[in-house]
Order: sequence, then C-alpha cells, then structure tokens
Amino acid sequence: MMFDTINKCAYVFILSFSVLLSTAVMAFSQHNNGEQNHSTDSGLMNQVNQLQQKSGEDLNRVLKKNTSPSTTSFDSQFAEENERWSGEFGEAYIQEIVFKVKEYQGDLYIAGDIEAASDGTQVVSATGLVKWDGESYSTFPGEFDGPVFDIAFIDGNLFIGGAFSSVTVDGEVTELNHIAKWDGESWSPLDGGTDGNVWALLAVNNTLYVGGDFEHSNGDQVASPYISRWSENSESWSSLSGMELNSVVQTLTTDGSNIIAGGDFSNNGLNRIAMWDGSDWEPLGDGFNNFVTDILIDDDLIYAAGRFDERGDGTTLRYIGVYDLSEDLQDRNWKSPGQSSPDEPAIRMSMHNGELVIGGEFQNIGINEIRGVATLNDGQWQPIGNGIDGAVTSVVHNSDGTLYAGGVFESANGISSPNFSMFNGSEWQRVGSQDVTLSLASIDNGSMIFDVAWYQGDLYVTGFIDEIGGIEVSGIARWDGETWHDLDGGLTVEEGGYSPAGSSLLVHDGNLYVGGQFEHAGSLPQPANGIARWNGQEWSRLGSGITSDIISTPYIWDLAEFDGNIYAVGEFTEATGMQVNSVAYWNGSDWFDVGNGTANNDLVRAIYKEGDTVFIGGSFQSVGSDDNPIDATGVAAWSETDQEWSPLGNGLDGNIFYLTRYKDELIAAGEFTNQGASANLSGIAAWDPVNETWSDFQNADLSDNTTITSLVNADETLYVAGSFESINGQKGVNSIASFSQDEGWNPLGDGITVFGHSPGTVLKISHLDDKLWTTGMFTQAGNKSAHTISNWDLQIVDVSIDEPIAEEPKQFQLDQNYPNPFNPATTIHFALEDAADVQLRVYDMAGREVATIVDNRMSSGSHSVNFDASRLSSGVYLYRLEATLGSGQSFTQSRKMTLIK
Repeated sequence: MMFDTINKCAYVFILSFSVLLSTAVMAFSQHNNGEQNHSTDSGLMNQVNQLQQKSGEDLNRVLKKNTSPSTTSFDSQFAEENERWSGEFGEAYIQEIVFKVKEYQGDLYIAGDIEAASDGTQVVSATGLVKWDGESYSTFPGEFDGPVFDIAFIDGNLFIGGAFSSVTVDGEVTELNHIAKWDGESWSPLDGGTDGNVWALLAVNNTLYVGGDFEHSNGDQVASPYISRWSENSESWSSLSGMELNSVVQTLTTDGSNIIAGGDFSNNGLNRIAMWDGSDWEPLGDGFNNFVTDILIDDDLIYAAGRFDERGDGTTLRYIGVYDLSEDLQDRNWKSPGQSSPDEPAIRMSMHNGELVIGGEFQNIGINEIRGVATLNDGQWQPIGNGIDGAVTSVVHNSDGTLYAGGVFESANGISSPNFSMFNGSEWQRVGSQDVTLSLASIDNGSMIFDVAWYQGDLYVTGFIDEIGGIEVSGIARWDGETWHDLDGGLTVEEGGYSPAGSSLLVHDGNLYVGGQFEHAGSLPQPANGIARWNGQEWSRLGSGITSDIISTPYIWDLAEFDGNIYAVGEFTEATGMQVNSVAYWNGSDWFDVGNGTANNDLVRAIYKEGDTVFIGGSFQSVGSDDNPIDATGVAAWSETDQEWSPLGNGLDGNIFYLTRYKDELIAAGEFTNQGASANLSGIAAWDPVNETWSDFQNADLSDNTTITSLVNADETLYVAGSFESINGQKGVNSIASFSQDEGWNPLGDGITVFGHSPGTVLKISHLDDKLWTTGMFTQAGNKSAHTISNWDLQIVDVSIDEPIAEEPKQFQLDQNYPNPFNPATTIHFALEDAADVQLRVYDMAGREVATIVDNRMSSGSHSVNFDASRLSSGVYLYRLEATLGSGQSFTQSRKMTLIK
C-alpha cells in the first residue's frame, strides 16, 4: 500500500498501540536482524540467504512490509489457470493490520491496512477492505492508496473512512479525500471529502457522522474541526452546532438521542469524551487525561476504553472506565468497571452474551495473566480462552453469536491465526480452514521446505522445519493426508550447534534417502553426517556420511540416482574417509569419488549423468586434484570411460543450480552471466556440443540478477523455476514458467509470490504423480495460500459436464483419475472400443476390494464416472477396469490413485 512509514507511525500512535509499532510496521523483521531461529552461520542457510540477496528479494523483507503494487490483480487474467495450483498447504490469515470489524446482514466487513486475506486455501488481494461471508473472503474493486479505519452502512450502501485520498479501478483514478461510498457497483466521493484522515463513522438514520483529524469537510468549504456530518438525503456536508472540538475525534457512538465522541480533544471541560445533544457539546464527568479509542453503551452504562490512566480530575483510572447514567447527577463520574485494571491500554469493546468484552495491548489484568482480550463477569475480569498474543484492535460478534477479534497478532490460543481469529465458545481458532503447514510466524523465523517426495503412499517434506501443522519435528516430516508425523526424532545436531535441515529427498529401491546439513538421524547411536536412509520404520547410515576438514558445517545440496547409484553433491571433502571433494556416489555398500571432485573443495549444486558422462555444476573454477586441476568454470563433464574431466567451452561464470536435458540439448540453470557468448545467458543456457558454445535457451531473455534454481522436463515441456518476474518479454511470470516447442514460453497462472505482491523464490520443483511440486520461500501459489510448498496439476482435464465425443474410441483405455491426489471425490475417465460388460473396482494395497464403481453393460464410447471415497481412509488405492466383450474376449487395465484427507 502506498502509505508511508511516517503516517503509519502517526495512526498507530493515535490508535493507542504505539508499543506495537515494531510489530505492526516491522512485523517480520527478525530474520534480517539476526533473530531467526535458524543460524546464519550454517553453510546451507548461507546459500539460501545468498539466493534471496541475488534475486533482489528477501522473503522476510517482503513479509515485513511490501509497498510495491500487486502483481496479482483483483480479476486475474490467469483465474482459470490458478485453479491448477494447490492451496492444501496454506494458512488462514489477514495480512497485515486489522483496525475495525463490523457485522452487517450476517457478513463481516474488515477494515485496516490489509494487503491480502486467506481462508486457508484461496487468497484475495486487497487494499484496506475485505468481506467474510462465513466461508470465504471477497474484496472490492480498486486499489486504495491508504488504509481504511472505519465502516458504516446506510440503506445498504457501504461507507468507509481512512487515510486514503483516492482509489484506482482499471487504471482510472477517483479522488475520494479520506471518505467514500460503495453503492454495490462503484466507489464515489462524498463531495470534496475531508482535508484530513477519517477515524470514525457513525450512521444515524440517513445522516453519517464523521470524526477524525481534519479541519474542513467538502474540501475547504465547511469549517468543521475534527467532526462533521454528511446527509444522504441532501448529499451535503454540515458542521455540528455549538462549541468546536480542538483535537482528533477517534470514536463515535449514539444512545439514540445524543452523539457521543471520544478522542484526544480537551477544551471547555470536554476531556477526551463529550456528548452532543443536537445543539451543543456537554462533558461526561471529568473525562480523561489521554486518548479515548472506543465508547460502548449498554442500557444506562457508558463504557470508555483508551490510553488514559487518570480521570480529568487526577483520580487514577487505567485504560477502561464506566459512566452510570442511573446514578444521581451529583454522583456520576467515571469509575473502574472491574476490581482491577489492565496493565496496558484497552482499545476496542463489544458486548458478548450479555457481558462486556475488551480487546487491547494488555497481557495482565491485576495479578492474573489475561492476554489481549477479556470479559467482565460480576466485576471480575476473566480470560477468553487462552488469550491472544498481540494487540487486539477490534472485537465484534456476528448474528450467530460467534466472537471475532482482529488486530496485530500472530497467534490466538497458542494457534497461529495472523491478525484475525474467532472464538467458538471454548477456544480461539482460525477464521477459515483449521489446517496449517508452516505458519507465517515460523516462516518469519526462517522455516522453509526444501524438497518433497512420495514414499509408501505418504508425502515427505524436508527443510528448515522444527514445527509443522502444530507437530514438533526436526528437519523432516511425513504427511499421511490427515496428520503430520515426526520420523523418530528426525535430523538433529549436537546441542548448541547449527540448525539441522534436509535439502534433498530421493526414493530408491524401497528406501527414502535424505541429504542435508545434520549430524544425527533419529535414534541411531552413531552420527549419520549429512545423509541417511529411512525404510518407513527406522533410520540407517550410509557409511559414516560426509565430513569436511575445511568448513565447520559440511552439507549435501542435492541427491540423484543414476544406474542404481546414489550421487551426492554439496560442500564436503570426505565420504566415509574417502577424499571426494563435493561430489561422490554410493553403490549400496561404499562411497566413491567422481574424478576427485572439485579443486579446492568448491561447492557443487547440480549433477546429471548421461551414458558414461557425469556433468556437474556449481560455484567452482576447476576440477580434479589440487595438484593437477582442470580449468572449468561453473560446469564440467567427467568421462567414466576415459577417466578424465573436460570443461564445457568457457563455462558459465556464476552459480549453477541445475542441469538436465531437454530435447537434444544440455540445459544449465543458475545465476550467471554470459561468458564467451554473444547472447544474454542470464539464468538459463543451452550447451551446443558441436560448436562447443553456450547459447541463450529459447530466447528466455531473463533480466540480470535472475536466478533459476530448478528444472523439470515433463511430457516434452521444460518447467523453469527460481526467482524472476519476466521471461521472454512476458511480465508477471513470478518465478515459474514452462516452455514447449508447440506453445513457447508460458506462465503458470499468477506464479509463486509473497502475498501476491512480489515474486517468491523457488528452491526446487519436482515431478511427482502428475503434479509439479514447488518448494522454497513464498506464501502464495497463484491465488492459493501456499506456505513454502504447493503443487501445480500437470493434467489438463475438462471437469465440466461430460459431453458426447463424436469420434468413437479406437481402443479400450483407462485414464488417470482427476484430481489426484484427491479428497474425497475424483473423476475417472475410460473409453470402450465396443460395447462390453464393465466392472470398475477399487482395491487397497493389500488387494482387498473396497468399492465397486461400475458393474453393468455399457455402450462403446468415452465415459466418465465420479468416485466418492468419503468412507475410506487416506492412502494409495488401485482402480481396475475389466471390460468383457460378447465374444468372451476381455480387456483389463489398472491405475493407482491417492486419497489424502
């Protein structure tokens, strides 16, 4: 949002939670200040940090506050493609500050300095205002240039006030001057608006009362310091009669006859709170010595909350007061409603189940720990659930009695619930999906997923993770479709060491291999050192793993399997005592070097084998022994037949992250510049073995400082991922794209981003089970919430109503179900060359029949059936088609499908 830091400081102070300025404005700055959980001393984390720096985007800097315009529009041109992204591994949140929540006709309208809102799956981009209908968020057209502070309704029309001056819709700018009206179709100004920020709105019949920090309304036409009113009937502004207030009006309410204002004014005996009877302002008792941020009326009781710690006469009264209109006039004054007071300001109030609820900055009330939100019961303040960790700036209940809280916080009840939460009667929970993989708070502290793999029907993830889905883990975890699991203690280091992490997963010969930066795997009595093997039940070592006599934290960057051998690359000198220098392979019983690796033990990140030639890429200048090195910049080839290294032309000057083959070309990806070539080779290049030169790959035309970290060749399409904004002249690509000979370069929906505003950084893409799995440093994939992990469906299947196909099938065929994995329903397509008796059955992996989908005679042609697996547990299943012709000839075909709940 285009709202500068100075203005933000001002409005945070006025809202009386200046103590939380660092939380509100610098909410995710710990990483850059060296306060993250994962030590930057470790070699693996250093590589990640360098990736962020070279890409020009630090995830945590963007999390902290991004002021660039969104690259994901409100009505994205990629809406259909975005549906191919998975939102299974996201989180429900509002980013970044909630100021006011208001219920209207069963829906909640949420105002603030809001950039995005997620129900746990779908994400909507926003600039200050979203609506929650109980199931999902929606937003309003246009981009405001400042936050929204308050909301009101008159005859179904929505009014908002704030620190904005205009809204931009489809490139057209409408001047608003701090206040606007939405009639269901478009935004419009209220004449000239106000000449300062609007903090409070109050609708009384067809009149809108407006409070704030302004001198005039309708431009400079109506002198109305700090409070004015707008008539919907006459569509005009007017001032309030009587004396003028001398400072900010922060909040407005009514008792049905009078208007009551609170704020920072203090003149003529009106100390921060006053009542307007239609002709003039009157004091309410002695008032207060500091800001009033909210006023609530309950029968004869008027409650005030704010930053004050005394009444206007000097009597101590901290942060919350009550004024009883039923008392005799001479006895009326502000008193404490409870037997104790909060230790920090109360900000907003609401009535819930007949009791007063306050939200604020407090962590204690009296001697009791009561965090963020509290309720008053017979003069005693009571916690609501286990409280909220942060500042609560709005509390409201909707028509079904559910209590909601918004503000600046990371968690409620100990559960990650950024900035918006709901109380279900017994505990606080997220608004939207209750599932979460990595919370925003954990991502802020350096958590991220590096790699994924399917193994024995479950999804495995590895990276810098110590908690996932509320489960404590260490470096690696397993997802069974319903719950995350630890793997016998995971990957660990000696106490006080660097943070452990896995960087690569590989499934081979019935085992799961993990490489990374760690010393121990599970409960093994001896160190595994950077690589270990998991058989589904227990860990085992590969010799004594990798070590280094040069660096303190050796690590494996990637694993690959060629010809039955496990290859490991990274930064290490030895593997089980053998000198290998950053590249080695395991044949099932021993470690071996590959041409003595790189000279000077330089880093290797990429490996690819073709025939008897092993290609490596990394950050090196030479390969082979230190005594007789072969010059090779960034990339080199080892011939197993000739037992010698060869450079690939002049090499690539920079950092190589990935090598693969596409069509007839060896493709290198990384962060490098052109060397020995006329074309711009930034990020991705193709090797021409005939002319022994590197060339630009398919006119990718990536900008300088672009980093490509990973490649996947799937079905004649090359997928490219890393950190970039454009490719082949197409902007808004956002860190992932595809190339095919038929279609050229294309984005994958709105790509990989941080809250839809800046490109994220993809560390790795993997082709698993018709999905392109993506891991790295991001919070959003397309329009889906995706916290450092997501997947793109590689299948393009028409899931609309099954239309007849004119051309008869020429063979019997059973297609892969879609979607897959699925929960709980999926569609299965099959084709019959001739009419046949058809049985389509589902079996578990033990061979037991669990469902019969089809058992009847069917005509020739293409067919599709739906399968609902609600009663089945998560896992891998077989579905088998048997078609028997009248002649007795039969056709049988089986496929696998994965149910994840």
